[in-house]
Formats: sequence, C-alpha cells, structure tokens
Amino acid sequence: MNREIKFRGKRKNNGEWVYSHGIYTNKYGNVFMLYERLTLPYSPKMDGYGWVEVIPETVGQYITREDKHNNEIYEGDILEMEFGKKKERFVVIRDNGFWLKNLSSGTFYPISISSECEIIGNVHDNPKLLEEVRE
Repeated sequence: MNREIKFRGKRKNNGEWVYSHGIYTNKYGNVFMLYERLTLPYSPKMDGYGWVEVIPETVGQYITREDKHNNEIYEGDILEMEFGKKKERFVVIRDNGFWLKNLSSGTFYPISISSECEIIGNVHDNPKLLEEVRE
C-alpha cells in the first residue's frame, strides 16, 4: 500500500498547528509529535528535529485527499460543497474509516464524494461553523 500517513495537532504551549509523520503517546497519555526544528533550540541529538507536546483532542489524520484548492484534508476539517441543488457542510470523521457527516441531515457519506469540496475551517478553530448550516 502506498499512502502517506501524516497527522496534525495543536501545540500545547502555544496553540500553533504541527504537521508530522511521527506521533507518540507516553504512558501518562501525553501526546507528542515530531516537529522539524524551525524555532526550537538546536539539539544535536535530534538532528534538527524535536518532539513537541500537542493537545490530544486536536490530533487528526490526513485522509490522503485534497480539496478543490489542493489543501490537504484532515480529520476534523469542515468542508463545504454543492450537494444536490444547494451548498452543504460536512465534517470529516473517523469511525472504522473516514466519513463525511452532513451537518444538516446527520447522514454519513463515503469520503470519495469530497472531490469538489472546499475546506472552510475545522472543529477546533471554528466550532461555530458546525452550527451555522446554510439554508
């Protein structure tokens, strides 16, 4: 199988998003992501990389699909697309695979319908989008 496994999560110390191929949970339930050193102090042991703690509830996996603007779609993203004759909003969830949950009907759809969608936010930064369903 040839797919990219990647995650994102919000840093615990400053709320910035971290995108990573490496994720680790310690025995206390703290979640860490491997972060390429940009502003972190240099650590020769890590060879330019470091582990940063992230908020566990914000961790989402890349679903190996992009929106119509080529932005990577992650679990927890809120998508908008033409569905039938009107614009609908969906949230990306993972439950035995990835699914799109229609916010107005609560119906679940396979992720394959996401080809013409646009990411308009995510459940962590834009929770009000979950409530603001367009007519």
